Amino acid sequence: MTQLITPDGGARVNLIRPGQRNALNLPSLDLDWRQQCELELLMSGAYSPLTGFMTRAQRVRVEIDRQLDKRTFWPLPITFSSMQAAPAALKPGDRVALRDAEGFMLAVLTISDVREAQEGRHLGGAVTRVALPAHSDFGGLRATLAELRARRCTGRSTSSA
Repeated sequence: MTQLITPDGGARVNLIRPGQRNALNLPSLDLDWRQQCELELLMSGAYSPLTGFMTRAQRVRVEIDRQLDKRTFWPLPITFSSMQAAPAALKPGDRVALRDAEGFMLAVLTISDVREAQEGRHLGGAVTRVALPAHSDFGGLRATLAELRARRCTGRSTSSA
């Protein structure tokens, strides 16, 4: 069977953009474990049709209506908050490198919304993938949305016997 369901929002999200590795001179934010997990879900397409962390307006709409737009149900906000010093100087239009605990650049966040909050500054905006986080466990079970869809089309099993 080669017929696949249509992704939420009508299109599969692919956040890989060429040329992002030259972003070494950008200010950086270090991600905690939860932030890294949410970033990985965004970058792998699991949070499709989202293309980044929600802005204040998107977050409010999801909290009130449980919708991204008039047709797409979304159960909870996908937001990014930071208490680090770097976000204090960031403003809409700026780009910031998102790094894992070991300092590896995973993505670039292009900020479209900055909001002060009790838990730090909320930064909303588009994410461009540089690299997925490295995992030493369960390698055969970790696949992007595109890889899973390719397996479905070719009939390959997702488990190894």
